[in-house]
Amino acid sequence: MKLKIKPVYYRTDIKTPVPFPGLAKNILPYQHQVQTYCAVSRNQDYDRASKWCRECELVNKCNVAHFNPSSIHNSLCIINSAITGGGKTLASYAHAIEHCLNTSTVNKVLGVYPTNELLHDQKRAITKLFTQIHGRQPIIGLDGDLLIVDGDFLREEREPGERNIKLIEYILGRSKIILTNPDILYLICHHLYANSKENTGRNITAFSILMRDFKTIIFDEFHLYNIKQQASTIWLVGLATQLFANVENKNPHNFIFSSATPLNPREGFGQQLHYLEKFGITTLNIEQQGEKEGRPVMEEINLTLIPANLRAWEGENKAIALLPDIQKLVSENDQHRCLYVMDSVGTARKLKQALSQMFGGENVGEAHGLVQASEKKDALKKVHTTGTSGIEVGIDFTDEYFKDLLLFEGRTSSQFLQRLGRIGRNGRNHANNQVLAIVPPEVFNYFQEYPFLSQELERQIFTSQIKQAFHWFEPERFSKYLDLYAPIESEYTSQIYLKGFEYGRNPHTGKIEETAERKFTRNQLDELIIRLYPGYNRENIGKMLKKLVGNGTISGILGFRSGGGILEHNIYRMMNFEKQSKNLQPLINLEIPYFDILKSKEKNRFPFHSYSLIYLLRRTKCQFIKKETFLDILQQYSNHLEFRKYYNEIDQSQPMIYAIVYDDLPEPRKWYFTQQSQFFFYGYDKQQQEIVKKKTPKLPLGKVKRISGLSVETVKIEESINLSLLNEVLKKRDAIVYVNSGSSFNIAQQKHLPPLFEIMEFQSSEAQHHKAKYHLAFDLNAFFMEVLNCANYDHQIIIS
Repeated sequence: MKLKIKPVYYRTDIKTPVPFPGLAKNILPYQHQVQTYCAVSRNQDYDRASKWCRECELVNKCNVAHFNPSSIHNSLCIINSAITGGGKTLASYAHAIEHCLNTSTVNKVLGVYPTNELLHDQKRAITKLFTQIHGRQPIIGLDGDLLIVDGDFLREEREPGERNIKLIEYILGRSKIILTNPDILYLICHHLYANSKENTGRNITAFSILMRDFKTIIFDEFHLYNIKQQASTIWLVGLATQLFANVENKNPHNFIFSSATPLNPREGFGQQLHYLEKFGITTLNIEQQGEKEGRPVMEEINLTLIPANLRAWEGENKAIALLPDIQKLVSENDQHRCLYVMDSVGTARKLKQALSQMFGGENVGEAHGLVQASEKKDALKKVHTTGTSGIEVGIDFTDEYFKDLLLFEGRTSSQFLQRLGRIGRNGRNHANNQVLAIVPPEVFNYFQEYPFLSQELERQIFTSQIKQAFHWFEPERFSKYLDLYAPIESEYTSQIYLKGFEYGRNPHTGKIEETAERKFTRNQLDELIIRLYPGYNRENIGKMLKKLVGNGTISGILGFRSGGGILEHNIYRMMNFEKQSKNLQPLINLEIPYFDILKSKEKNRFPFHSYSLIYLLRRTKCQFIKKETFLDILQQYSNHLEFRKYYNEIDQSQPMIYAIVYDDLPEPRKWYFTQQSQFFFYGYDKQQQEIVKKKTPKLPLGKVKRISGLSVETVKIEESINLSLLNEVLKKRDAIVYVNSGSSFNIAQQKHLPPLFEIMEFQSSEAQHHKAKYHLAFDLNAFFMEVLNCANYDHQIIIS
């Protein structure tokens, strides 16, 4: 089915005295850019900025004109939901970059990006804006103007034996503009770098510097944040307002959320922002839908919808089958440059191989999790680029990355619109953008059967129709996590933060007592938690935290991605539970370093990478090997530029096993988790005053548990994989898991789990359960699955 989506225009002739920076002569800003800049300016210097409204044509239809900073602290939260490609980066950064070099006030800027690909891509846009405003390029580096801080940077810059938090404390004290990811911000804000009295002090100092000096904090692509990341963000906003209203730098905070959709003030993050209004936080929603004339911010799109049962993974075969259509389009216009965004790495790799045969390997690149970061930049410049979700987020396919032909899978409305927005952002009035979208049959049928549907649609109407068509495919958002487990993260942070405040001797009574400063801080934290999580108090949440510490599952909440195994020692040490937790084994780490045989045959390639055990088992011809064997192979590449970086990465991540990958499998391998003999789970023994292993006669269904005894089996016996070595390693590892009845495939559909949510098959070795089907999830995903079973939760039930 073919549709034409009309272009979206933004006016460039708005009459306003707002002195918007960073634009070339004779180029005027868009409406949402003016409003965002004006809102921040009113919050910083109300008397000056409020005068602009008198001569601005937007004054009667602009909510910013009615914004008066609060007399309490003036923290401002801006949600800019202008259209994709509409210049939200410029809107967010213009005021902050304009003032970041001002020596009379400290007004630094922190940009937070959900993926490292986007993090590095945005360096281009920020550099360009800085140069336009200040007439020179930013100095990039530790003591410069602009710095990108991710895991690779910390590993490269850290001195031997130096802690990350010491380096972060140094960075925050010097850099003017920092771009980072939510993980590093989370570790700082929740004090998870703390593992001693000294480092607790450093962590608190680093956080204090962040709150004192970085008065503009920008969260890009905020609609992609999961519920845990949203909870962490609202906690940061609350702390900034509660604890740092009276610091030396009294300039108010500006939190800018760049999002594809406005926030709903009645649920989730939007509701929690509403709860914080009492503390002096103002929320402004800024939108700009589009005009009939002006500059085309989204070009015309020629869209073809193709049906496929994506729940049964038919997208891969359908994409391969569509390549002749791509070839025909390219033959008709040899200027086309093509982008392919698929759900799985395996599909992206298959497409790459097929495209290489069709168009020549030199014209095809791949950009996904199995590709080194240094190789992705070149891949994005190729005529044909295949990739996964990492390239659908914020990367502008303009200039050297230009693309105008797109093939993608769309499982949900948000994913569909996100991927559709990758092309058509070059400001052309006459564009030939071609899109082939693989969608569920129900979505295809909706557009075929919808009465009076025009074949040529305004983008706003098309967007609303897509959301309606995907109504039954909208993913679970795990919103109950905010009620059940987000308060525990806040309680942990509060307890660690208060460790930075000393008790003192009362000069009148001679007793050791809480100082006035500590008492004030404790009361501020109490009030914040109660405000964010109505129905709770610090005593209740403290019991919940203690329970999760006692059963060994706390790092599943306080960790992220593949779990909190690396952080676990810090957590138990800071909770004064180090001795009681001595029986815990290291957690399973799903990130596996591997040697790629095929890449090793290519000249000048570095054939090493790290990726998920789940993917290696499902999609590759692999063999598990010991650490000594892997390091011997790695040492042969010691002269390669990537060697030291990769060696440091695996040294820090403490992998549980290593692998050799020989090739991709033609079809996915069938495998599952099971138990090696009998399940053991952990619990706190009050008599022994420590965490101990306990035998369980039955499967621990429906609750998150810390267990030992997992193993992996394949449906077909394959001795070459060396599963015995993997299972020997798993025997010495614990896992934080959620196990329940039902096959992983059926549960994923019934519960509307997000695309690529990691839920695996589990089969019990016990006779009475042998034929039953079960599913299993690890770490944070385990807690996400548990909250789905808490339909009618009660605060007391959780802590019982």
